[in-house]
Amino acid sequence: KAGKGQDVFFEFIDGINTNQPFDDLNGEDVRRTVWDDMVAITERHNAPGRFTSFIGWEWTSTPNGKNLHRVVFIPQGGDVASKFIPYSSFDSNKPEDLWAWLEETSSRTGATFTAIPHNSNISGGLMFNDVDSEGRPITAEYARTRMKWEPVIEVTQIKGDSETDPILSPTDEFADFAPFKHMLDSESLKSGAEPQPEPGDFARAALGRGLQIEAKVGINPYKFGMIGSTDSHTGMASAEENNFHGKTAFDSTPANKFNSFLDIKG
Repeated sequence: KAGKGQDVFFEFIDGINTNQPFDDLNGEDVRRTVWDDMVAITERHNAPGRFTSFIGWEWTSTPNGKNLHRVVFIPQGGDVASKFIPYSSFDSNKPEDLWAWLEETSSRTGATFTAIPHNSNISGGLMFNDVDSEGRPITAEYARTRMKWEPVIEVTQIKGDSETDPILSPTDEFADFAPFKHMLDSESLKSGAEPQPEPGDFARAALGRGLQIEAKVGINPYKFGMIGSTDSHTGMASAEENNFHGKTAFDSTPANKFNSFLDIKG
């Protein structure tokens, strides 16, 4: 209301990046209320055969601006979803801890979770790494667990393409399709600093890395399917090329669609 929406946005981003929760927003009563509302809305709009709505949330781990986000959903309805409150990156920003929670919660509630890594292109090399969150070489157990919960990844969306990059695929004339050159931390967004593409950011390199890891430990942690999606935050069901709504509410006017987020006030 005071016209400081951008300042609030950066404060929120910094809180996620440093894993410092906002107590007023992270209490169990608040999380339960929001989750119950989301479940009710999803149930209300689900129309089998005409429109499918999944119950889910985004686990927004972004350590030091390096994107490790996962979209987590279940095919079951509200009767199952009401038995848990979603696991937050404030609970832990390590994927291994998310998987452990999925295992425990699935066993307890019967929920069938799928977690989809997205925007690996701005993960700072972490999304498809050759070590775990503690810097240890990937083991067979890590690979087995990851494949159980993450059999598919998002390879393209509004915030850029995650297949490859010209630096990694110099002979591919299409490797520069839809790059996104910003890490998700306030300083990089403000300065326009561009990260160096790394093999751990992109799906094509991950496929090769997965085979190398499989040769060592017997299981491939990166044997995944791929999807494309929007990652729009407009409330619209999807996007059309000839009627593009934009990524966020800031894109609601034609002028704003051509502006950087930093150029939009309020």
